[in-house]
Amino acid sequence: MKMRSYYIWLLPLIGLCLVGLIIMIILDSNIARQNRLLEANQPAPISTTETTTEAANTAQSETSSSSSSSEAVAEIHEDNLADTHATGEATDAAEPISFDLGLALTNTLDSSLRLIKGVNSEATARSASQELTNLTQVLTGYATLSKLLPEDSQKAIAGQVENFSSSFAVAFQAANSHAGVESILADAEQNFMQALEGLK
Repeated sequence: MKMRSYYIWLLPLIGLCLVGLIIMIILDSNIARQNRLLEANQPAPISTTETTTEAANTAQSETSSSSSSSEAVAEIHEDNLADTHATGEATDAAEPISFDLGLALTNTLDSSLRLIKGVNSEATARSASQELTNLTQVLTGYATLSKLLPEDSQKAIAGQVENFSSSFAVAFQAANSHAGVESILADAEQNFMQALEGLK
């Protein structure tokens, strides 16, 4: 009778222990699953090495950019110095160019004046017309060069041409007094006078 009463108390205790064990197993599995979920949702840790490398790359890029800016400024400065030097050389070279052009122009004008003064027939007029055409091309080149000279040199050339124009007009009028000359020299004379205007 006593044995039976003992078993009656023992069996419920064993059942409670089993139920508690099952509950603990279930709780442990739930906790482990939650931990895994938390680890999966956590962002990846930032590597100190990667951060340091990125910072170094950024600093290097900024340094390179600063160096490029300094080089650009240096190049601009060198270009400005080169332009200044070139301007100085052009100014220094203007005087001999002015002298050479003035001398060449004087010779060309003298040649054209002698040429027109030598016209006294149709034959000499035809020859003079061809020569005057060649001299017109020379004067056109002089007019282009004169634009590179200083303003005072250009004014001097313009004055020289102005004085010559009156002498040339007188010589041309004298040549036209010969029969048949005016029609032969008309076009050449007109083109020559236009070239002179380009030097004024």
